[in-house]
Amino acid sequence: GPMHIAAAMGLPVIACFGPGDYYRFSPWQIRQSVIAAQRSCQPCELDGCGNSGDADCLHDIESRTLLDTFQAFWILPESTACNRAS
Repeated sequence: GPMHIAAAMGLPVIACFGPGDYYRFSPWQIRQSVIAAQRSCQPCELDGCGNSGDADCLHDIESRTLLDTFQAFWILPESTACNRAS
């Protein structure tokens, strides 16, 4: 929800995706970065691994990746094209 509201307002967006299909649900036409682990089971669109409510693919995303992506948003100019990080 908040990601789509920010995108609708034209704000830059950093989005983390786990089991969800980021190709289908990521924001478009705005400055964005989509972060997702690279697992062969993605996107499964389940509520966590085996519907457990706990998604390993979200745990695979390292905090350093999030921090680096966030810092890049402050360094890069507004006109920078959309970006997908993994």
